[in-house]
Order: sequence, then C-alpha cells, then structure tokens
Amino acid sequence: MIILFIALLIYCHSFSARESTATPHFRSLELRGGAFIPFTTVFRGIYGNAGGFLGAQAGGVVRDHVEVFGCADWFGKTGASIGLCNLTRVDIATFSVGVNFPCSFADDRVVLYAGLGPCIGGVWVRNETACTGCPCERDGDVAGGFVVKTGFYAFPAYSDRSMFVKFFADLIVEWAHFCTPCSHQIGGLQLGVSAGIRY
Repeated sequence: MIILFIALLIYCHSFSARESTATPHFRSLELRGGAFIPFTTVFRGIYGNAGGFLGAQAGGVVRDHVEVFGCADWFGKTGASIGLCNLTRVDIATFSVGVNFPCSFADDRVVLYAGLGPCIGGVWVRNETACTGCPCERDGDVAGGFVVKTGFYAFPAYSDRSMFVKFFADLIVEWAHFCTPCSHQIGGLQLGVSAGIRY
C-alpha cells in the first residue's frame, strides 16, 4: 500500500502541474464505516481477523489539489484470550489530521486522492480475569502513530456535486502499552465506504 500511495502522490502532483483550471474551494462532511483488519497475529488470534468500525471525517480544499482532513474512528470487538479462552473486549478510538492530494477525472465527477498525517487515540481493554503479567482486569493507554490514506470518491450523475460516495483504504500504524510493559501494535488496514456532503 505504501508503494501505491507513493505512485498516486507522484501522479497527482504531475496531474496538478498540468491542470490549468483552478480547483473550487469547498468543505466536506462524511460518515464512514467498514472493516478493520489488524496487523498482528496476536491481535487477530484474540479478536478475530477483522471487525467493523464507524467514524466521521471533515475536510476542506485549501488550495488547488491540496485538501486538509480531520477524522475520528471507533473500533470495538469482543474476543477470547489465547489459551485461557476468557472473555476480553478491546475498544480503540483513533483521531487523525493530515493532508490529502486529490486529482479529478470524468468532468470532475470522480476524484482520486492520496494523503497522510499523524494520529492519536486511546485503547481500552477489559478482561474477565486478569491478563498475564497484569494484576488488573481493566487497562488502557494513549496510542500514537500515523495514517496513510488513499481512495476515490464520486458524485452521482446529473447532481450538483453536493453529495458524494467514497471508497477508501486507510493504513493505520499505531502503538500503545497495555497489560504488559511492552509496546503493542494496534494498527491495521481500514477498508470502507462513506457518504458525505460538500458545501
């Protein structure tokens, strides 16, 4: 996905250099959801290979082919601890800000983009019994890392381009400490769809 992001970034930059018309400045608001696929085998072994997430994102074009965004997502899943099979639940809230670089096609009705930015959030774990090495049944921590975004959004035909549908892939790299002194990778790949408005 990193290679795809770099290729899209180079293409969008060259496309914007060739584009002669200015991009209209606008703001957008969207509701999003989809599947969160964790990176680590330990996380997948406890909570499964994937789970649903919900979120919202706001953005705005600040200059030609440059768009800023702010995003908030929540993921929650119940699983079973490895070996003991005790019930456990994890909740992860992620907040990110950054920059997208969009380029338009098909008479500006399809927009391809790539972007990145830092993210911060929180992770909360609740166990039926204390996890190994941890005397408590609840734990949590502040998480930090970065996000790489790519995808495209489209405006319905014969519309005034005030509503859109987006298909996206977000790569989240995020670390946190909980239950053990070691740092845990709680990031993953988000694949989803959103519906939004721009004004």
